[in-house]
Amino acid sequence: MAEAVVSGVASATTTAKATSKIVAAVSDFAAVKAEITRLEKIKAALAETITEAFGDATTLVHRNIEIARLDERSKTTTDDAKLLKDFPEAHAATRKTTTYKVIVNIHR
Repeated sequence: MAEAVVSGVASATTTAKATSKIVAAVSDFAAVKAEITRLEKIKAALAETITEAFGDATTLVHRNIEIARLDERSKTTTDDAKLLKDFPEAHAATRKTTTYKVIVNIHR
């Protein structure tokens, strides 16, 4: 049994035997992740091209049909660095650790 350390917390790792069906699933999982990465790059490039086409406008029109619109949205977050600097006790009191499992593909 090996000892793994993640975020300063040690956890024991265990081993299970995988069937050929699971090996195939892990392989498919890796292929899907690679495809998602490839598609995310394409999405980013397309979004950049479309955003540039807007210029100063908020709506794109083709043959009098609205095909895309830019909506402005905002999100409020906490300035973690400022909270830590100005109110370290409050920062420490509001810290929360979430533990979760992630599939890490070893078989490539």
